Amino acid sequence: MAQTSATRLLWAALVGLALAIPAFSQTAPAAAPAPIMPVLTFNGYIQARAFEGIGTTTKAQDGFALQRGYFITTAKIGDNVSARLVAKQTASSSDTGSLNLIEAWGQYAMGNYAVKAGLVGIPFGYENPLSSSKLITLERSAISMAQVYNYAFDRGVCVGYMPKTGPNLVAAVVNGANLYAPANTDNTVNGVMRVGDNTKWGNVGVSLYNGRLNNASEQILGFDGQSQVGPCTVQTELIQAKNGNVTSDGGYLTLAYKPSLVPNCQPYARYDVYDANVANASRGDYFQRITLGANYFLNPFTRVTLEYQGIGKVNNAAYSTVTSTHGQVAGQLQVSF
Repeated sequence: MAQTSATRLLWAALVGLALAIPAFSQTAPAAAPAPIMPVLTFNGYIQARAFEGIGTTTKAQDGFALQRGYFITTAKIGDNVSARLVAKQTASSSDTGSLNLIEAWGQYAMGNYAVKAGLVGIPFGYENPLSSSKLITLERSAISMAQVYNYAFDRGVCVGYMPKTGPNLVAAVVNGANLYAPANTDNTVNGVMRVGDNTKWGNVGVSLYNGRLNNASEQILGFDGQSQVGPCTVQTELIQAKNGNVTSDGGYLTLAYKPSLVPNCQPYARYDVYDANVANASRGDYFQRITLGANYFLNPFTRVTLEYQGIGKVNNAAYSTVTSTHGQVAGQLQVSF
């Protein structure tokens, strides 16, 4: 009798175990992955400037103005995806003092490679992709402003290979029509690229733009070089542009120095030239300028600049930085946030 009861209990245990095994063998459903939330950052800078024309002024350019303000929003999603919006408020007459969206793109990056699409900055030369808050001088050179910077932001796709050292390449295919220049009716496919090399002495690069600009065929070729050795900085750029049948060229050389006794101070000098029409034998549209100035960095976010521009000759108003036939004295306060 006891053996029969034990047998029944054994069979009951075996049946219960058999019924329980399928339930335990089923894997619990995996929890849904938490959504990756974008990490947002907000930054920018504001530049306020006082200026006084020297000699006979070509237009009313004496006084004080909010020269420009940049407001930047960046979103980063995970390790590879990012997006950026840049709005620019400027006192320049070319933008009528309005708030313009100059960058709006998404990017996928992996290692040294990246691809971005949207409203992007074109990868030409050194000065043009550089933020004005990072310039040594108050403004870009005349040749850069006249031939490249007015079209420095365009709709397109940009790809790059940008290691910290060695050769690098950035190339873009863009639309060619300036968003804020209605007179420019071009709607084409333009190519632009810069090939560079990072060495222990600095960086050198060659840039090419090919397509249509300002309602005419356009080819722009540029060479740039930058070097920083100790307290000394040297920057140079040569640009030649052919728009239709008109060829222009120019360049600049900038020297800057940070003395060890006053490390927050950076005196600088620049010489830049621009010939808007090389074929014009009278050189009536030739321009040259000597710039002397100094930056003083109050802290990592605040810079004060005092600058003098001496203009040798100007008969062409194709660039907005020239405000007097003889020159200009300017002081600027820049605050980054």
